[in-house]
Amino acid sequence: TVLFYQREKGKIREVDEELSAEQFDMLVSKATSAGFVQYEISSFARNGRFSKHNTAYWTGEPYIGIGPSAHSFDGRVRRWNTRGIMTYIKKVKEGSGYFESEVPDGITRQNEYIMTALRTMWGADLEKMDREFGLGAGERLCRRSQAFIDNGNVIRRDNRLLLSGKGMLIADYIIRELFLDHE
Repeated sequence: TVLFYQREKGKIREVDEELSAEQFDMLVSKATSAGFVQYEISSFARNGRFSKHNTAYWTGEPYIGIGPSAHSFDGRVRRWNTRGIMTYIKKVKEGSGYFESEVPDGITRQNEYIMTALRTMWGADLEKMDREFGLGAGERLCRRSQAFIDNGNVIRRDNRLLLSGKGMLIADYIIRELFLDHE
């Protein structure tokens, strides 16, 4: 991204982690006191008016992307359109070659579910994991999460795992540690 390159060239620098955490906590506090619900780490809404499009990403629901670089998912196959408006238009008119697709393997699907579900207020549904990834998948995730549960970064509530407020600050680390290996 432009931000990455600007940081690499020293034109900008990252905010101190402690300051960043303080500012994030302030954002969450101000937004919730104003009646907003934090339904995803970086998303807030009032009255349940959550982004339908982004919520589909996080909950694994099918979605369609139209236009250059747009992504689609039908519940099994992931597809992404070619980049560049002129190339996209030309290839659509020709009727072929305007997208690529893949069918993620089971481990990739499970890791993506962990990554996206834990970012939300709904968390990872352990029963859904058993249905979609095989009996015991939810309990295996719980076992891998135990250290994070013990230190208060992850909360087990009923049949769900959720990030705590402090867990959200290190969500990428937690999620990476919970991923299954492709060995």
